[in-house]
Amino acid sequence: MSYPREAKIFEEVSKEEIMPIVIPISEEEYEKSSGMRVGLIEAEMGLPEAYGKGLKFPFMVTEDDWPDEKRDSALYAGFKKFSLQPKLDAVGVSLDKDKGGQLTFDEQACVGKKFLVLYQMTKDSRSSEEGGTGKSYPKPVEAYPIGTSPDNLGI
Repeated sequence: MSYPREAKIFEEVSKEEIMPIVIPISEEEYEKSSGMRVGLIEAEMGLPEAYGKGLKFPFMVTEDDWPDEKRDSALYAGFKKFSLQPKLDAVGVSLDKDKGGQLTFDEQACVGKKFLVLYQMTKDSRSSEEGGTGKSYPKPVEAYPIGTSPDNLGI
């Protein structure tokens, strides 16, 4: 099999001066980023608490190769099923009704439960006045039960 078009392109490109690719971050930033990654990361849930108009689910990453200064983080949920239910399902805690008929859950039952956090690359969209840098960083976006694989999520 021959590839005349590709061979011609290679000939043209090989005649040009090839410029090296420059990595646009410092060596220190590059080295610091070695432990952070995207995908499903094992974590342990802390004590959920009220936060603004929703809930904060603090957690600690338990994987050994994660940088120490980035181990503590949190997921946030509003009081809507699509937002709250995945966090509760990930740690095996169910919603109940109190004596007044209000939905509630045992926040103590969340503490110490292992689960997976999905980290995705996110661009810092804050303005420079708000401390924004415009850089991309791994951000925790959702919780999943232990045993969930990237294939189950289509990633």
